[in-house]
Amino acid sequence: MPVLSASDIDLEMILENDREDYAKFPSVGDGIHFCLGKVERNTVVDYLEKFIEDKSDNPEIAYPKKSAIAWCSFNTDTKGVYLKNSFQLSSILWAVAKWDESRAHNSHDFSLDTNEYEELVGEIDEELQNQNVDEFISTIYEKIFNEYVKHRFLDDPQESMGIAEYNRYASEQVRDADEDAFDYADLGKSFFLNDIIQLSELVQNGSFGDGNEYEKKVIEYILAGYEKSKGPDDLPRTIISPDAGKSEMKLFFDRILNVTNSPRGKWPAKYMPALMQQVAVNIAIRQDGDAPVFSVNGPPGTGKTTLLKEIVASNIVERARLLAENAEDPDSLFEMHSFSHGPLEANANAYYQYAPHYYSINVDEINNYSMLVASCNNAAVENITIDLPKARDILDSLESSGDDEEEIRAVWMRFMICLISTSQVMWRL
Repeated sequence: MPVLSASDIDLEMILENDREDYAKFPSVGDGIHFCLGKVERNTVVDYLEKFIEDKSDNPEIAYPKKSAIAWCSFNTDTKGVYLKNSFQLSSILWAVAKWDESRAHNSHDFSLDTNEYEELVGEIDEELQNQNVDEFISTIYEKIFNEYVKHRFLDDPQESMGIAEYNRYASEQVRDADEDAFDYADLGKSFFLNDIIQLSELVQNGSFGDGNEYEKKVIEYILAGYEKSKGPDDLPRTIISPDAGKSEMKLFFDRILNVTNSPRGKWPAKYMPALMQQVAVNIAIRQDGDAPVFSVNGPPGTGKTTLLKEIVASNIVERARLLAENAEDPDSLFEMHSFSHGPLEANANAYYQYAPHYYSINVDEINNYSMLVASCNNAAVENITIDLPKARDILDSLESSGDDEEEIRAVWMRFMICLISTSQVMWRL
């Protein structure tokens, strides 16, 4: 769909033109998705940052240049008639407006009431019902601009009112089979929004978790920043800095870098980890409960994945060691389980007919070295689960450099030949 530059929108003509341009996709989806206005995310960040007095702890936040927020959105049918309950107002713009309202009244008791937001959206939704898009688009655009955008992020309306999108299909059968058609006007679309809602409901119902110590530590870690904002910072911490006391730093490094805390496993690489990487590895692999939740933060290229490789290598070696120690009766290590939600009801609710069950290790000491890779970024997960096991990449990283003496290069060559001949087996561990 073209950019919306005027309120007189002729959807029938637009759809007809698109039918010729996209002849292979003659079937049109049920609705048209409109997004009005946009404001750059960095503009919103810059606006809010002006009201932060102490900027010493501010993280550097920078969204991609093309990252923008729509002011509001809604859906219509293919004739342009508004679809009930489809209007959405940017919750970010609404929250900023409530913040400004609170400041105007010199109130320090700022809070957001989602019921108030839903009531506002409901009122607008009721106003738009049974109207055609060309009857209200200018009015709603002006309303949102004046109440939520003007003098905060923009002084004048934009040349373009927004955009409209819709789905086309190769056939009506394909369209009817699309049970989860993408809603381009859904401003609340989020990879993990449903998870957050589910978590919120569990907490409100008092049925979240089982209260174990690790769970408490995770919650404590997540809420650390919030707790710090409420008052004096009394969280235990070790500041590693040239400004810290020498005796304190000596004790810290002596304890963390002691050989007894070093990992048995090492990721094959030409270079050793940097000092602080090794400190982080030694802390992360400890099993004494000193750091049940361990966080590593840093911009791209600072060695986070390299650090993770070292931890993975250590866990694999420790897990193999414990499996070997318990290998007298291998079958006794495993416990069989059935699936609960698989589609194959006739096959024990399995997901795959040839694997109706799954197995877990029943030795807690071994399970302590289990690894779960999770992220809201699919590429980040693939970086670990696909790239890490590549034997070829490991071998390439071990190639001797041209600066090495001939004898060393010869030894490396024999070593590499040995690895290549067995790599198909060794990386299955």
